[in-house]
Amino acid sequence: MPQTPTFLTRGFWLQSLQHVCLLISVLLFTFYLIQAHERADLQRLSESSEPGEDLRLRLDELTEHDRWLNESLSELNEIILDFNSTTSISQREQCQIAKVSMLYGEINELYERAMVTHQTHSSRQGYIQLVLRNQLAQGYWNKPYYLLALLLSEMSKEPWLRLKWLMWFDADSVILNPSFPVQVFLPPDDLSNVHFLVTKDEGGLNSGIFFVRVHEQSIEILMKSINYPEISPDIDLGFSFDQMALQLTFNESQYHQYIAYMPRPWFNAYAFEPNPGDLLVHFAGLWDRDTRLRLWLERIEGPGAAEWDIDLQQTDYGHRVDKFWKQFREMREFNATVNERYDRSLSPANAKMALENFADVTYYATDDAERMELAKLEVEDTLGLHAL
Repeated sequence: MPQTPTFLTRGFWLQSLQHVCLLISVLLFTFYLIQAHERADLQRLSESSEPGEDLRLRLDELTEHDRWLNESLSELNEIILDFNSTTSISQREQCQIAKVSMLYGEINELYERAMVTHQTHSSRQGYIQLVLRNQLAQGYWNKPYYLLALLLSEMSKEPWLRLKWLMWFDADSVILNPSFPVQVFLPPDDLSNVHFLVTKDEGGLNSGIFFVRVHEQSIEILMKSINYPEISPDIDLGFSFDQMALQLTFNESQYHQYIAYMPRPWFNAYAFEPNPGDLLVHFAGLWDRDTRLRLWLERIEGPGAAEWDIDLQQTDYGHRVDKFWKQFREMREFNATVNERYDRSLSPANAKMALENFADVTYYATDDAERMELAKLEVEDTLGLHAL
């Protein structure tokens, strides 16, 4: 059954400030009661005609109260420090991500085992995992329908209660490194208009694994792709029609700014590509899929699993992803500057071609750093913009 957000995974952390305030209020009230009790004791002592032994006993009690109070304050301070340094930051960020998939119909032992690797990863990283177990539509449309339903559900909530990102993964993928936090791939805060993180191969978009931001624009794009057969009935969407419909929707110029193509092996590696420390392997479109899937499962489920389970800090992914977003940002800024300064229709033919090529590259080839740099150099050469 799909896992649903619980109080502990969602509401508790999202309302952390209220809980801390409540805890402080309770302790302060307790402190007030203790002080009131102590004042009453002192008043009784001042009225006593034989203060000697009674005074010593009362002072011992007061000392014990002070010790308890100091210990309680110390414990509260530790709780707050720990809460702020770990739970309120890392746990809250993690539970804002849901991993999403589907697996229904006749039971497939290999796919179920693959799903367990994702559940292990989700549990370790604190992600919610949601798996569609009942068919919603015919064929491949189940994927976009399910994603759309989840996006609509999340957007109906108050902003502070929503998930932030959904990570779709096909059931024929296996987590290799459960220590890998997928939020390392997410765009920096200044690129908040990037709503889809996707990959491609020689056939174009590969929607086996991708990220979608919980946002109204994501809903619009998914709805457009679902309705593509009605909008453009003359276009043959081929075998993987949901994937092609999404690709054609992405290709519409008004949506380019919302899409980021990332190097495919980072989170959508094929069977021959993974290295120790990589996130996962995906067996898309293989004629011997079951054989390869079984081999990888045996490797990950056996004693060799430790070879792949590597802390992110021991890999170079942090550096690679930072470098990617730095170039992504610079290329978009350069493209915006060029568009402001030059009218393509009035530019020489070679400059016009260079500008059009660079615009295409900044949308569709952001996963190819070298190609982007060459396209930029071509624009600079044809327009003399080396000073930009």
